[in-house]
Amino acid sequence: MHGKRVTVPLGTALLGAALLFGSGQVSNASTGQVQANATMLSASEYAMATGTLRKEPPPGPRERERMRDRHMREHMRDRHMREHMRERHMREHMRDRHDREMRDRMRDRHMRDRYHRDMRDRYDRDMRDRRMRDRHMRHDMGIPQRQSQSQAQAQSQQQGAGVGQNQSQSQSQSQSQGQED
Repeated sequence: MHGKRVTVPLGTALLGAALLFGSGQVSNASTGQVQANATMLSASEYAMATGTLRKEPPPGPRERERMRDRHMREHMRDRHMREHMRERHMREHMRDRHDREMRDRMRDRHMRDRYHRDMRDRYDRDMRDRRMRDRHMRHDMGIPQRQSQSQAQAQSQQQGAGVGQNQSQSQSQSQSQGQED
């Protein structure tokens, strides 16, 4: 293959011409007036002129396998590191979340107790106002007032004493009538 001629692209030909023949003849390259021997190089000349421009051969099966193994190793290492950082972040997040949940729970319980206390006080206040209003309305309308519990108990005891005497008399009368029969 030493004597064969190879057709090359213009940029590579200019580079090879500059290396082989010096830059004197290549100054005409912008006008397209390049000598034929500058565009047609033998394979050895082409290899000499473009030593760094040669494409390296594709890797063989063992090299490919080594590259794949190394790639997989690095991939797993990166993934392990990412997962580790994520777990650590989640642990810190859960720690903060636990504290925050306890704080929120205490605050919610406090707010709930306060809400129920306010509802209870409002209910008691409304009932008291309603009783006062009813009392005033009854007084204005001439309806007798409701008695307090102590007054009602005292009155029922007084009535009960009178009723109890009458009941005992009627029971004794019915017993005597039963004996006569």
